[in-house]
Amino acid sequence: MTPAIRLALLALAIAGCAAKTAAPPSEAAPKPEAGPLVVSPRSPYAIAIGPDHNIWFTEYQGSAIDMMTPSGAVTRFPIAPDGIAERLTAGPDGAMWFTDPRGNRIGRIALDGKLKYVALPTEGCGPTGITFGADGFIYFSEHAANRIGRMTTEGVLTEFTLRPKSGPAEMAAGPDGAVYFLEDGGDRIGRISKDGTIREYQIPTHGSIPSAIASGPEESIYFAELGAGKIGKLKIADGTIIEFPILPHGHPLGLAVGADGNLWATIPGNHMIIRMTPTGNFTAYGSDPLKPSFIVGAQDGFVYFSEPNERIGRISRDGAITEFEVGK
Repeated sequence: MTPAIRLALLALAIAGCAAKTAAPPSEAAPKPEAGPLVVSPRSPYAIAIGPDHNIWFTEYQGSAIDMMTPSGAVTRFPIAPDGIAERLTAGPDGAMWFTDPRGNRIGRIALDGKLKYVALPTEGCGPTGITFGADGFIYFSEHAANRIGRMTTEGVLTEFTLRPKSGPAEMAAGPDGAVYFLEDGGDRIGRISKDGTIREYQIPTHGSIPSAIASGPEESIYFAELGAGKIGKLKIADGTIIEFPILPHGHPLGLAVGADGNLWATIPGNHMIIRMTPTGNFTAYGSDPLKPSFIVGAQDGFVYFSEPNERIGRISRDGAITEFEVGK
């Protein structure tokens, strides 16, 4: 995903989306009427918890991956100058793995910053989402090529083709041993099993623009619907989908499961974070100028989130918010 698409995605979330007319973000996405979005190149983007229990994040346009301790100390690790880090995940080998759409490759960064790359065979395939599966493989989405990649930590790669214009994006490992992924081009949730079998579930709302996915309580997969202003719940047992409207609170961009067993969603357009129970009850926190983007639950009981103003935020179970400056 290019920097322009990243900014379009965030701009859509901040400006608000029409539930039935929204389209997946693209290079040609219109600017929000509120004015141009100014984002520092080093502002945090995707966020994940590392095997060291620290907070790791990519940058909107910077060629680096950063690590922040729970106390706010930041270490910046440069990556290849011809690349950009998109999403990232903790791997099975004690390192962080990330997608690099500019370099058309998958990267591995050790906790000391040492880098390794695996080139992808299809030029311009658009690696986007990434997660660690229960089978020990690294899974990633090829957004532009409409494929799911599966790779060993040694770099042995297998690819699985989806239908045209699927647009696979964010991914999450499910409690059933399969990996689930969003298809923002088709309003679908996909599932790939250990044997490579793919099943797809249609999201009821057209133009939902699914933007984040998380494996959560009640043996279910949860996902944010940026275009529809909803949070969806896919029941693994029978494949049914329930949607929880959160308007007028706004349009959710990021989604995570907290240590408290609840869902936490970011609403950058309304400067808030929402905590949702598995049955759909909401509590909202935050105020202007908070602009939470992507979010992750940590083992320390806090939920951490990125902001496009060179900050990482932290919210406690009772809604107390602390922000750390990380772009210096």
